[in-house]
Amino acid sequence: MSKHQRWTAEEDKLFYKLLKLYNNDFQAISEQLNKSYNQVRSHYYNIEKKLSKLNEAEQSSVQSNSDQNKQFYNLIVFDFV
Repeated sequence: MSKHQRWTAEEDKLFYKLLKLYNNDFQAISEQLNKSYNQVRSHYYNIEKKLSKLNEAEQSSVQSNSDQNKQFYNLIVFDFV
């Protein structure tokens, strides 16, 4: 198996099920998936990194929308005063 071979959708689904079952026991997960400990651990941390970036982007978007809503609200209030 190539070092950088992508995980299949089936492997990914099984990975998430095993993660729920075994938590972060990468050795147990690797035995069930027929992948090395390092492959499983790397896959986990790559997913965590992607989720972290998504959460940061989402928080940034929420903050931006909140700021825009405040500005819009201020325009409306001052137009009627």
